[in-house]
Amino acid sequence: MPELICKLLHIGKTTYYKYLKEGYPIISFLLSFQKEEIEELINVGKIERFENLKQIQSLVIINNCNVYVDTFTQKTDSNTLKYASPYFLDFYFSFLVKFNTFEKNQKFSSVLNSFFIDYIVDKYEDAQKLKDIGKYIFLFNNWDELMGIFLNLSLENNLSMLLEISDAYNNKIKKEEIYFHIISLYVYRNHSSLTSGLKIELIKMLHDKTKDEFYDHDLLIREIQKIEFAMIDMLKELGYDRSLY
Repeated sequence: MPELICKLLHIGKTTYYKYLKEGYPIISFLLSFQKEEIEELINVGKIERFENLKQIQSLVIINNCNVYVDTFTQKTDSNTLKYASPYFLDFYFSFLVKFNTFEKNQKFSSVLNSFFIDYIVDKYEDAQKLKDIGKYIFLFNNWDELMGIFLNLSLENNLSMLLEISDAYNNKIKKEEIYFHIISLYVYRNHSSLTSGLKIELIKMLHDKTKDEFYDHDLLIREIQKIEFAMIDMLKELGYDRSLY
């Protein structure tokens, strides 16, 4: 049974027994199934007595959703990622865009380190500026393989699950933070040709324009699409069409 759960979650036995000892709900949940049901889940993507795989996915998401938001609202100096170093913002959202391209059985720390090294090599001429990024890497110290699973699942839905499942409905700071992440991911995925400096300025302007309203994910994106190109033209005219590096 441990071997099957490890295969399903893409984790090693050491991680499995660590999670088992610490009482992770996902492990207890999977142990409630029969061996044959786990095999069925691995082979066909669902268990007959359940509608589909979403119930397991939801458990992973619920356990990690607020951890994700709290990472940026409780551990950064300004209680929001928006005012972090622009070099870190470029690093982090470039990382999210690439995240689903990594092998799913890699440890989260390995994926992060691999991308960090590639990012530094790509911008080696400005290594001094990259020191700014190092000040924020500690934010990920408590992110484990389950957070990696959460990121894979939520990035498939453009982070919309952050709005649907987190307690942002009752917390203005967290709601604004989630908006910032959704907008940033949208800009980095859909405007890859823009310079890094212009991306950051565009994200902040779009966030300021939308943060005081409550939108679901799709409505937020529609509001962005109404104004994004006019903002890009304005920023270019103001001289923001520059790279951070």
